[in-house]
Amino acid sequence: MKTYRIASPTAIVPFFIFIALCLNACAAHFGTIPPPPASAKVRVFVMPVTGNTAHGRAWAVPHDQFKANAVRGVRKFMEDIGVYEIVPEADVEAVVGREDIPGWRWFGGDMALLKQVGGLLHADYAMIYERRFVANNYVPRMVFVNIGTGVQYEASGFMSKPLLADAQTARDTSMAIAQTCYRKIFYDAKGDILATAVRKAGLISDADVTKPKAKAKESASVPKEPPPQKTPADRPQETAKTPMPPPPPTAADVKKQRAMEKEVASIPKEPPPQKSAPELPKDAVKTSPPPERTDEVKRRDFEKMLEEDPQAESAKGKARLVVHDFDAAERLQVVSLILAEALREELFILGRFSLVNREDMVKVLGEMKLQQSGLTDEKQAVQLGKWLAANESVTGRLAVLGNSYILQAKRTDIRTMGTLGLGSLRCAAGHEEEFLSSMPDLARKLTGSAAPPPR
Repeated sequence: MKTYRIASPTAIVPFFIFIALCLNACAAHFGTIPPPPASAKVRVFVMPVTGNTAHGRAWAVPHDQFKANAVRGVRKFMEDIGVYEIVPEADVEAVVGREDIPGWRWFGGDMALLKQVGGLLHADYAMIYERRFVANNYVPRMVFVNIGTGVQYEASGFMSKPLLADAQTARDTSMAIAQTCYRKIFYDAKGDILATAVRKAGLISDADVTKPKAKAKESASVPKEPPPQKTPADRPQETAKTPMPPPPPTAADVKKQRAMEKEVASIPKEPPPQKSAPELPKDAVKTSPPPERTDEVKRRDFEKMLEEDPQAESAKGKARLVVHDFDAAERLQVVSLILAEALREELFILGRFSLVNREDMVKVLGEMKLQQSGLTDEKQAVQLGKWLAANESVTGRLAVLGNSYILQAKRTDIRTMGTLGLGSLRCAAGHEEEFLSSMPDLARKLTGSAAPPPR
């Protein structure tokens, strides 16, 4: 006969008290901050996380130092792009406090904690930057999360053990990995980011947006040598849907738009030159045209581009092309920046150009004391192109006409100032993702390239 023992109440009570204390310790108590000023930029909070080490060894760089370095590096890179507003560290501390939350808590529970903190910070997205080891190799990763929908975009890098031996090499490689991870994330997420930017643009008025400072004249102290060239930072495409009525056009918008449409109409449209196919012998085997490149092929080309040496691109004899940020009304500037990035990607995919990356553009714009976006003065755009050692430039404008958006772009020879190509796209309000899906067509119009054969 089996005997069962029943624990006394005095033994059970301490056990439940212990469990309650553990649960209470795990519960997070967050602060609040007032809503930030209205902005058309996408608001992101950056959260560095320390993961596991190799064989349980201690990290050479303490978490506090890693956190400060990661926030500073990611902040600078993302803010230079012009699309993002990074949540200030003081706001993050006011909500989260000084105590570091373990990485597993940010990633666990369908990221409920991340969504809660992101909401309290009034953020649109969160960027988690995690350092970790996998089989003795440093494998950092970035996870970009839409706070409202919970949609995640992830990319990771790789640094072998020998690269970690030298501190300077490790720092430089780590920064390059972070930038590459961001580019891959933007490649996947730009449709989502565009939808967010369009939604925010529709919620603010011109009076709510801080107006940019007047453009300063070109500084006399411009350096005698152009800044060093870096690897192009271009990205392929994706789409997203978020219906949102466009903001009403201003008188200036309508005036500029009519001028651009008049210019487009005055240029005779010539079809791109067609190469005549050689006659085949009667007994030759006919082959079908090559299929159009799929998104997966574009992805591989894009990732390969991130690893290419810029000198190798120059050796190929390609024209060096700079794509300027599109001009737009203040509240649509973030949308125009995303579309300019998408056009850069498609021009890269055509394989005819060596593209100037935006980091170089930002650096030279700072040295020339010019605005980072809305280069409406074509002479300034040409001057910037010269300093970037570019042969050609692309400028454009995004505007609202009635219930539609219209995007117009022009490709110019920097030396002669002659127009090399013109193109435009139009979409109805609520279908802004059509801009991204039609961007390959705009790239072909600007370059005179023939459309790919049907699959």
